Amino acid sequence: MNFFRKKNRSNIHLNIDDRSSVSIGEDCTAANAHFTALEGAQITVADNCTLGSLYVFAMAGARISVGYGCSFNGAVRLLAHEDASIHIGAHCLFAGGTDVTISDMHSIIDLNTNERINTAKDVFIDEHVWTGNGAMILKGARIGKNSIIGAGSIVTGNIPSECLAVGTPAKVIRTNVNWNFDLI
Repeated sequence: MNFFRKKNRSNIHLNIDDRSSVSIGEDCTAANAHFTALEGAQITVADNCTLGSLYVFAMAGARISVGYGCSFNGAVRLLAHEDASIHIGAHCLFAGGTDVTISDMHSIIDLNTNERINTAKDVFIDEHVWTGNGAMILKGARIGKNSIIGAGSIVTGNIPSECLAVGTPAKVIRTNVNWNFDLI
């Protein structure tokens, strides 16, 4: 099932099965965005988003939600291959090359128990977060509001609100900061 609201000026490509849904809000634009929703996945994009060349893939009951006024510059990927969720709050800014994923996309097996040890985990990105070029936001990551993730950083855990985090893995290097879309 597809659902598009009016006033979208976009080049959006869809691949959606009968059990899945994609909803894109009003006044969204895209240069060359791709959405794939399979096996009961749900993808929701709020109003007034700039999607750029966003690539979204969700399957197996996964849920992806993008808040109001988010901007995706260049090729950004949101990947949900299992039953978990990606939540992105309002007014976030993603630089090109950013990846957000809820799983490793392949199983890692404990040879003693023969059980999988790398299950999917939700990703939560609060409102007004900025990720630098090439950042990776991996399963289980939680990023608080108004935070900044440096270029090339890998986030695997919790980044509090109003912080600057950089590195591999990302570590907080400054607190009590915020960012502005405008260069002032």
